[in-house]
Amino acid sequence: MPKTKVQPVGRPEKEIDKKLFENLMSIPFAKETNVAECLGCSVSTLSRWIKDNYQINFEELKKQKWEGLKMRLEGKQFDVAMKGSIPMLIWLGKQHLGQADKQETKLAANINSNQETPQQQLERLKDMVKDEK
Repeated sequence: MPKTKVQPVGRPEKEIDKKLFENLMSIPFAKETNVAECLGCSVSTLSRWIKDNYQINFEELKKQKWEGLKMRLEGKQFDVAMKGSIPMLIWLGKQHLGQADKQETKLAANINSNQETPQQQLERLKDMVKDEK
């Protein structure tokens, strides 16, 4: 019995350029619809292709790519700071070392409004401030 050729059903599978896809995924705010449009396919085709090639969905892949990009960006900022950029040193200090521009002081006052008039409270607070100096 001779073998018969089986014709595939449906459209041929869309070829997606993986290098172009990777470049598009490195754009921080690229959306799935934009990536699909640039690749010339539908969102559902792109979703299937991502699932087949990466075993996760677009959002999870985008999050992974963004984390890598953030690390590279912070590395570049560190390089700039280490080359002597004062604003970048200040910014990195605030972000990663808990540094701040100003130091806040707190004044604790125990005010009992039932026993003192507002004028008496004001005078007492003025005295407390003078004592702090």
